[in-house]
Amino acid sequence: MRNVDIGLGLVLVVFAVVAITQSLALPLQQRGGAPGPGMAPLLLSITLLALGLILVVSRLRGVPESFGEVAWPSRPELIRVAAVVLALAVSIVLLRPLGYVVSTVLLMVFLVVAIERVPFHGGRVTAANLGKSLFLIAGLPALFYVVFGVLLRVRLPGLEL
Repeated sequence: MRNVDIGLGLVLVVFAVVAITQSLALPLQQRGGAPGPGMAPLLLSITLLALGLILVVSRLRGVPESFGEVAWPSRPELIRVAAVVLALAVSIVLLRPLGYVVSTVLLMVFLVVAIERVPFHGGRVTAANLGKSLFLIAGLPALFYVVFGVLLRVRLPGLEL
């Protein structure tokens, strides 16, 4: 497993370097200081490069016995992953017709209630669990709005003024 991890890490590093060089060919900023088409690929490529390097270095420095066995996901875990991917796809489809606020809140309701089951933590619904749920359902879309709508100046559907 150690050799596979090292090989995969090196492949990620090479892929990231190629992606970084390609993304640097795109403009990083648009007029008005808004992020350009090269910003996201550059940031993601740098992150991929760092993760690939971390994987290689950790496997070269670690003791193979400390890596443990590969734990494959169970059927319920795979179903949860598929449900999250499907929910994200539905949210993207609903973004234009319903707008940012409604589609994002619906996505958060699904993730918090159906996937993470925050209101039912510990087997029963409590005021604290409901408070956490409402905070996540309302707070995360607000946080995303601040990051994308305010800081990055991305025009979000349904919020054009």
